[in-house]
Amino acid sequence: MLRAEAGTAGARAEGRRAGLLREAAAELAGAYGAAPADSRDRAEAALELAACRRELWQLTADRDQLTEALVTLDGEVPPWPAVTAVARDWRPGPEGPEDTAPGDGGSGDAAGAYGRTRDGGSGHGPGGADTGVPAAGPEPSPASRDRVPWEVTAHRARLLLRGRVLLDLRRPGAAEPVLREACAVLLRERVPDAVRGPALLDLARAMRRAGAEDAETRRAFGRALEAAGDDPDLLLPCLAALAAFHDAAGETGEADAAYERAALLAPADGPVRVQLLTAWGESLLRRASAGDGAGVVDRAEYVLREALKSLPARSAHRGRLQGLVGSALAQRFRHLGFLPDLFESRHLLGQAVRAATDAAVRAEVWLQLGRVRLEGWYHAGAPVLVEALQAYENAEREAEAAHGGDPGSVTAARARHGCGAVLALMGRTGAARGAFQAALEQWQRLVGALREVDWADVELTRRAERRPPPTDARSLPEPDWRETAPPWWPWSEEWADTRELDRS
Repeated sequence: MLRAEAGTAGARAEGRRAGLLREAAAELAGAYGAAPADSRDRAEAALELAACRRELWQLTADRDQLTEALVTLDGEVPPWPAVTAVARDWRPGPEGPEDTAPGDGGSGDAAGAYGRTRDGGSGHGPGGADTGVPAAGPEPSPASRDRVPWEVTAHRARLLLRGRVLLDLRRPGAAEPVLREACAVLLRERVPDAVRGPALLDLARAMRRAGAEDAETRRAFGRALEAAGDDPDLLLPCLAALAAFHDAAGETGEADAAYERAALLAPADGPVRVQLLTAWGESLLRRASAGDGAGVVDRAEYVLREALKSLPARSAHRGRLQGLVGSALAQRFRHLGFLPDLFESRHLLGQAVRAATDAAVRAEVWLQLGRVRLEGWYHAGAPVLVEALQAYENAEREAEAAHGGDPGSVTAARARHGCGAVLALMGRTGAARGAFQAALEQWQRLVGALREVDWADVELTRRAERRPPPTDARSLPEPDWRETAPPWWPWSEEWADTRELDRS
């Protein structure tokens, strides 16, 4: 009851969700501890407790909740060894399991009474030695050929929830075999596609993130899409995940088509459409940030503005979207040279650093703002360079706050490079050399820690350290200016690793 109340509009509006979920977790933990070890009551309490802890993580970003949920779902902890043994031995009769009442452990719901999550199960938007018969609950075996034993339903509910928690913890390699077994159980149960679809999609996500072969991952997405059919609620998350897969594979046309179709399916005034438009806009912005990105920059700005318009005024994501729109305008100025775009970009980026609630986002926005201020100094006669220097220094400070100093981050290395470039333009040769050397040291630490870096960025810093400072920076010809100024860096991938959660 407490968990259900936490999902109501009143609890959201009054800020009571976290408190209610903590109370629910405490009560469920008591019920879990009091239930007999191998009983159905203990299995149900374990699933509800793990699902409740996952909701708390989604609300508070407390990773300990996920860790504790995994302990509850550990296959070696009672009641799971006995439940798993029964479930793995079970096979349906020749005609398959018939429809059963919910209390009989029927297969009509992916989680049944066992820990359904508020997001419909998918989280977005994952052998036992004791083969004895449980002392409590319905007789598990021999199973009626027309019935699904409760152990089977509980087993696959545990697998699905454990797989999704592992995905939340960014452990896709561990999640994949768990979700694969869950999908196999669902296939044996011959459940409706509406139940299998989300599980197949989670498996496809895990395979993609674990680095499975593209062909195998494509087949997994194909199975999820087939299960989704024409149901918008099932099709929408499939299309969004498929778009991200195509985007990562460099298949931009397919990615755009999937994003566009998903955005048309999403409710016009809901958060899902905002999330889709934001993801699509980020994809377009990455492409616009390339040297040949002039052809997509208008679409990137349009899609991101649509996302910003649809966002609630007090949303925690407003700063991030303002920063993305400002970055798109900066890229359009870079490609087309229209000064009003530069001025609006500077205005939006300034708003974004004040509105952003996440240090990683602020770091990226400050990095963009430093480049925009520098361009304003060169093209529009802005009076001082110190504001550009301050922006790069702020970017470095926020990056360290978000990602730590050891081994550091790509954003911090870029910010140090930016500081060096501005100091060189100011004629402070020694300070500029020190900033470039600090950037190179940051790149080396990242490489030593096996972090992914763009070697073109590293080489740019090396060249900048060796380059003599210009004698009259403001009168540099355009080609020399482009060589001297820092690059128009896109947003790094690191900021997305600090997941922004719904804390409303």
